[in-house]
Amino acid sequence: MYVGLCKGLDYFSIDSYQDGAGEASAVLELYERSLFPKLRGPNPWEPRGQGLWFVPGLYFTCAGPSIPGKNGTHSPCKGGSLKKTPASIMAKMSEYWKLAQSSPHIVGINPWHWLDRPTMSPAEFRRGAETMGPQLLELLAQIGGALRNHSVSQND
Repeated sequence: MYVGLCKGLDYFSIDSYQDGAGEASAVLELYERSLFPKLRGPNPWEPRGQGLWFVPGLYFTCAGPSIPGKNGTHSPCKGGSLKKTPASIMAKMSEYWKLAQSSPHIVGINPWHWLDRPTMSPAEFRRGAETMGPQLLELLAQIGGALRNHSVSQND
């Protein structure tokens, strides 16, 4: 009897968020414990084998208004929760990216969420990556351009 992840699906992810430093490491640990052992290597249903996506939360809180910028974008506002600021999100994404590059099982990063959602509840989910500024947007472009054609051996 086969025990593992669904035959025929190439990629999987689990959304798992926590505040502050260590989110990326905690998610990688969860994946290593729960998903890595169940990934199928190359086979007729998944020719490159199965892989995983990180899904980091990119929402942040804001106590003040954002400032309109070029092309309808907004600069990050000041204030908000110390655990969910543009700077802390940038640090978190840098850590996710570092870990993604070190694991052949991780094929990419699919952040949640990109756009601002002004009516979303709770309020801390209302601001997305789009308004966090050029550094994060540059990192996300780098991540998007580096999705690799992964191949995981049956013994990994």
